[in-house]
Amino acid sequence: FTETTPVRFEGNGYSDEWKVEAAKRKLPNIVDTPAVIEVLKDPKRSGFLKELGVYSELELQSRSNVAIERYIKQVTLEAETQLEMVHTMVVPAGEKQFQRTVAVFESLVASRNAMASAALKNLGVKPQASLDARAAAVGGALGAVLESADELGNLLKEADGIHDEPKRARFLADKVRPAMATVRAAADRLEGLVEDELWPLPKYREMLFVR
Repeated sequence: FTETTPVRFEGNGYSDEWKVEAAKRKLPNIVDTPAVIEVLKDPKRSGFLKELGVYSELELQSRSNVAIERYIKQVTLEAETQLEMVHTMVVPAGEKQFQRTVAVFESLVASRNAMASAALKNLGVKPQASLDARAAAVGGALGAVLESADELGNLLKEADGIHDEPKRARFLADKVRPAMATVRAAADRLEGLVEDELWPLPKYREMLFVR
């Protein structure tokens, strides 16, 4: 019990609190898979595996190579799948919503110009301004999705040109995965503005509260 005190933590190991505590205890904070794989190459960290006869040097090297290759393929596949979903599902839904909103806005403007109806003039909620703002919100969210998707696509092309696997894995972790998170955030924002009947994917509430 005493010997394990330096590495034992009773709180949330995924929290910022643990990061602070780990730094106080001079423990490494290894935050992603490529960094973990690099640790296996450090004789000071993995030497005991050879000393105990668990793995030979060749087996350790082989496992590291397989792990880094698997990480590259997995992240690349996830990013490519995300882009396909964005371009074939998310963006078309956003475009349809934008067209609908603009059509309603233009119809209202035309009605106001063509009619002197008191009902139209005296609407206190000012629907014209509200619809204008909604169209701008949908358009802005759609633009953010497209912009972030383009950035992700460019990063994937750049990653394809990196032939050193550890460097490529590092690039995927440092550049591509954050770009994927940006695309996700933009798509989530658009999801909150698109009508249910137009959105082709399960919404969060539908996954949380199954009928």
